[in-house]
Amino acid sequence: MKIAVLGATGQTGQQLVQQALQQGHCVTAVVRNPAKLTVHHDNLKVVEANIFSADSLKEPLTGQDVVMSCLGFPTSFMSAVTGYTLSMHATVRAMRDAKVSRLITMTSWYTERKPHSYYTHDQGTEHILTHL
Repeated sequence: MKIAVLGATGQTGQQLVQQALQQGHCVTAVVRNPAKLTVHHDNLKVVEANIFSADSLKEPLTGQDVVMSCLGFPTSFMSAVTGYTLSMHATVRAMRDAKVSRLITMTSWYTERKPHSYYTHDQGTEHILTHL
């Protein structure tokens, strides 16, 4: 299977890339900074792209069977929700142009409990779930 991985240099993305390669898949790692990806493999192609630009994403997504997103945004980067929204808008647009119909997203958002922010996370989760 041909898999495009967004967020391939993050902790989750690196694990996904490793496991996909071990299972014999062809992986295109779509990254902002190719130097951050330390994995080297014959079935790995590393492509620099802007996750907020459908035009930038179209070429690396062309010919893929699935796009898997492990994108994560630090709290210092605008709003994490805004980051996810803008990047997924561009990703879906690029997927349509590239005729890729499968998208899998994963995140570790809200998995880290910090004592000083427990209630913030709890209220944030409640707000999101009540507006679905």
